[in-house]
Amino acid sequence: MNENDFWDLSPRGFDPAQLVARGFTLGGGDLVQGGSLREVVARATIFFLCCRKTEGGAELFRDAVIILPPAGATTVTEEFVYSALQEAVLHLRGIPLTKEEEPDLRRRIGVRHAPTMAVADLLQVVLEQAPTRLVVIAEANRFRDPAIKLPLSFGATATRLPEDRWAPHVASLCKLVGQAIFKTPRYVLVHAAELPATRAENARQLQSVENFSVLALSYGPGDFSEVVAKRHAVWISMALQGRVAEVEVELDSLELAESERLHTLVQIMSRTGRDAETLELLRMLQPHLQGLSGDISIQAAMYAAKAGDADLADEMLPRVADDLIDPVWLEEGLEVATELEDNERIAVFDARLSALAPESERLEENRDRRLLMNCQREQTNGDHNFTTAGFTGQHLGRLCKTPSIDLA
Repeated sequence: MNENDFWDLSPRGFDPAQLVARGFTLGGGDLVQGGSLREVVARATIFFLCCRKTEGGAELFRDAVIILPPAGATTVTEEFVYSALQEAVLHLRGIPLTKEEEPDLRRRIGVRHAPTMAVADLLQVVLEQAPTRLVVIAEANRFRDPAIKLPLSFGATATRLPEDRWAPHVASLCKLVGQAIFKTPRYVLVHAAELPATRAENARQLQSVENFSVLALSYGPGDFSEVVAKRHAVWISMALQGRVAEVEVELDSLELAESERLHTLVQIMSRTGRDAETLELLRMLQPHLQGLSGDISIQAAMYAAKAGDADLADEMLPRVADDLIDPVWLEEGLEVATELEDNERIAVFDARLSALAPESERLEENRDRRLLMNCQREQTNGDHNFTTAGFTGQHLGRLCKTPSIDLA
């Protein structure tokens, strides 16, 4: 690839030149919130390799590496990344990558998966890279810092948005990376493939990281996810005031797909304690679940169990978890399976969580709780009602040694 081909940069959508508009220095990084891997990660990588030079005219970076979450925790493959990079070349210079250039692109840009979803392990991969190599962290919102404890939500109108689950972890990731590469000739680009954080505390955490600049991409009021993020607490408040019809009118005005409309209403009805309405909406949503992500099926099962319909929860809870990659919803699935006393699905969710988030506190707590309940029930009927899936040797050794516990 010849950098002279990129002289006229006027891309539609995300323009990677924004990353250097206010200057550029090594020893730090940038966090981009929003946009897709194709739009942000691929374009920025091509931009930095082919369009940026030092003051002396030398290459700023000799090569690059794009780091993904573990293979089992992302749907993004190596070939998908290279396809996105080829699209970025076409987008930025107006000419597709030639057959002769493709081997050079693959030689200069590597793709690798982090060993785990832990921020500490990801940091180690970053530090293993040569200082002259551009490091790009894709899907940073999936990584987790076990030291981060999410605060509980209190009150009927208190809502936990998706950003509350990922922003503290991404802030921790950027902080650790920023501290590690400060005063070195390194640069790291971090991409969170989520809507930009809007809550004051989340935005403050992300913007206060030293040695990191933050760029938030917005796609306007027509983006349904952005509207929901901004209006969700308002809709719950309206429902508490008995203004459900007004909420429905507002949702109808967004011209949503029926599954999206029903899913949103289910969340509002459940949060405001309207169990009968919640169950009615869940039954309407049920035929749509096959075409939605497994995360939504887990959420639907959770709401059904909360509303008191175990049979409906059983119907909705997925029986396999191979395609589920979010530890938060895997933890919820494990809880619903435990509530249903479904040993087969407890084992499924326990195994998947063990593979993706072995440090999960909720996973450890669930195993301890099953151990205690098994020991308690053993005193009365001699059966271990809950599966011992995931139990350590220490757990198993305690099964017959723990005295009866009066839970009354």
